[in-house]
Amino acid sequence: MDKLEDFYKYHSDVKWYVCIDPLNSWGSHAIDTKTINPQFANWVVYNTGFFKRDGLMDVDPIFEFKGFENLVWHEGSHIYLDHLFAKYKNEIDALSYLFNKQDEGMQRNNISNWTYCLNENVVRSIVGALYKKYRTDRQFKRQVARETASDFIYVADLEPYIYDKYLTSHKYKSFEEFFPEILKFLKKNYPVKN
Repeated sequence: MDKLEDFYKYHSDVKWYVCIDPLNSWGSHAIDTKTINPQFANWVVYNTGFFKRDGLMDVDPIFEFKGFENLVWHEGSHIYLDHLFAKYKNEIDALSYLFNKQDEGMQRNNISNWTYCLNENVVRSIVGALYKKYRTDRQFKRQVARETASDFIYVADLEPYIYDKYLTSHKYKSFEEFFPEILKFLKKNYPVKN
């Protein structure tokens, strides 16, 4: 969690909770508690399923999830990015031609629109950059390969861009200041084809 806060250059006094979710057989989610009940605005809550899509109803779920840094970095990034995606909605919408909606990975993950697709690509690129900084080279390469194999096709370009231009640079005071550069990078490297 400290590494995630260091990445965003945003530290706050919040309580973090990871909850197992026996009714969720796939995926993890960040719960934005302040939109549900402002009384809990200082809580960051993640729920994680038992990651077995074909689990049987009459068998107890088994929670053997080991990648908690991935869970915290991934789901935590969604929370950090929410306000940026709202702030830059028009710029993000202008890039909607980049949505690879026909790819099997987008359909398997129920990614139904460009904003969701971009959000996941940015989050997974950030996690990749954090793996590059804090994990072994092999762990980093496997993480990025897993994402690109799952049709998060912009991770291969965004991860090194985020790592080089933001994570290892002192040019930006925060990720919030850097975020518009990601949108410019995508527009430049993936222009509209007429």
